[in-house]
Parts: sequence; C-alpha cells; structure tokens
Amino acid sequence: MRKLSITAVAVAAAALTVAAIPSQATLPGRNGRLLYENTVGKHVQLFSIRPDGTGQRQLTHFANSDSVNSAWSPDGSRVAFERDFADHAAIFTMNADGSDLRSLTPTGLQGMPAYSPDGATIVYDHTLGEEGKPSFDDALWLMDTAGGNQRRLTARQTAGHQKIEGHPEFSPDGRQVAFARTESDTRSAVFVINVDGTGERQLTPWELGANMPHWSPDARRIAFNSYPDAHPKGVSSNVYVVTADGTGLHRITGLRGGNRNAGMGSWSPDGRRIAFPQWTVEKDGPHFSLYLMNADGTGIRPLRSTPTPGHVIDWARRP
Repeated sequence: MRKLSITAVAVAAAALTVAAIPSQATLPGRNGRLLYENTVGKHVQLFSIRPDGTGQRQLTHFANSDSVNSAWSPDGSRVAFERDFADHAAIFTMNADGSDLRSLTPTGLQGMPAYSPDGATIVYDHTLGEEGKPSFDDALWLMDTAGGNQRRLTARQTAGHQKIEGHPEFSPDGRQVAFARTESDTRSAVFVINVDGTGERQLTPWELGANMPHWSPDARRIAFNSYPDAHPKGVSSNVYVVTADGTGLHRITGLRGGNRNAGMGSWSPDGRRIAFPQWTVEKDGPHFSLYLMNADGTGIRPLRSTPTPGHVIDWARRP
C-alpha cells in the first residue's frame, strides 16, 4: 500500500522504506489452503496452494494494479485484499476462486484488511493527508464487510509525533486487535488494543523493529518478525514469539549475516506449524520463497521441492 507495502519494510533490504502488512487471525480448526502474493510480469497477483505444495491457483489477473495484503474470511469462502493503483489504494473482496469481485473503498488510501472471527467486521489501515505534513493521519479503522459503518479504532497522532499503523489482526476471540506501530525506519513495535479503542498496550521493545504480528489459534501467543532496517548491517530478520501479556519474548528462527532472512507468515489452524517467507537479498532486490516450520522454529523446510516464490501468507481453516 503506497508507502507501506509489505515488500518495503517487513521483508526488504535496508534500502527499502518502512513497510506494513495486514494480518488475519488463524482460527482453530483443520488446516486449509495457503493464500499468498507474488509478482507476475509487471504486477503482484494473489495465489492459493495446499499446504503440501499441490493445487496452486492464481486468483487475480490484474493488468492495471497490484493485489496485495490478503486475508481469508473465517469460513474460507472469501478473500479481502488491498488493490494498489497508481493514484489510490482500495480494499476489495472476492470469492476464494477469484470470482465476484467487490470494491469496499473506491477512493482514498485504504489497505491491509483482516476479518473479525465472526466474519462481520473488517479492520484496516486508513490514511488521510500527506505524509510529513500536519494534516497527515494514519490509523486503524473498522467497517462492516459490505464497506459501511466505517469508524476509527486507534487515536489520531499527536502534534509533532508522526506514526504509521498496520498489520492489524483480530484475536481469535474477537475482543482485541494486534497491530504494528512504526515511528521511523528503526522503531517499530507490536501493540494490542480492545475493539472499542480502549486498553492499548505495547508488547515489544521499539528497538526490535517488530512487524507482522499474528495470533496463535489458541490466542496465547503472538508471532512476528523483526525487519532489517531496525538492525545494524549484516543482521538478519527473524521470527519471534511473545505471549499475549507481553512476557516470554524469544526468537524461533536463527538466521544470521543479513543476506538470508525470515518473515512471519501465518500459524496453521491446528497450531502446530507456521508458514513463512524466507528471502535472500540480491542485487535486483529480495528473492522470496515459501517455507514451513514447526511452531517452535524446528523442522524448517521449503513448501515444496522446487522453490515457490511468494510472501504475505495467510492460512485458511478448512470447513
């Protein structure tokens, strides 16, 4: 999404700008299909695939825009996503096979949508004004799944203190939203807030550069990744886990050197695995591929024997 695309921060080299991604709560259940994005020609398109690496499907085929930051509905029947045009960013929904495309926010800058567990509400990032100007306002908002009843969730920034908020995700019980707040290229942290806008609290230190928070299906833990810009040159991005009360912070991937990096993707509905992107920094930019690991960081392996380019992953619950 404009200045905040996932490829810019959470999963990019230091030369890229601050990024943000949406997140979708993984609800308990049987493991369904993975949703992810990848560049095809000049634009980014959405795909789905089974967790065993079979049945890959391309869901979007846009020639005038990028389809990014996608999330499954709780029953896996629809997908909400951000569509980036040259002059605006909008939230769309569609069926799981790419049909029945609907625009929810036809004007302005909106993106990074995620469904509530009951499927009735979407949380998203909403930007007003020009970045760096006093009128700039970036915050999380809520709306119903038809695009109506739009209302603010997080507070407006205070004078002289610019913030960017993204990656919102409802907790599995629907009572809270986890998100990342970014204040600079090297300051980003995970927060949670009640759905009525009260009780905001910070879970991770600014210096870690936390992004892409995802609740575990049992709501006890939140996984996220650090990003390269928050670290000295030569330090890799890795996946971390923290309990929902902010304790027990620990790293579960151990990549080093800055060239190979890991980003957070999505918990499996059964809570046993995590799908995530791993990438290397090349001269032409980051090269992403889909991986799986156990929830404790062990057993890392590619999604399939041949590389599967992609990132920004969401794991559906199978009906």
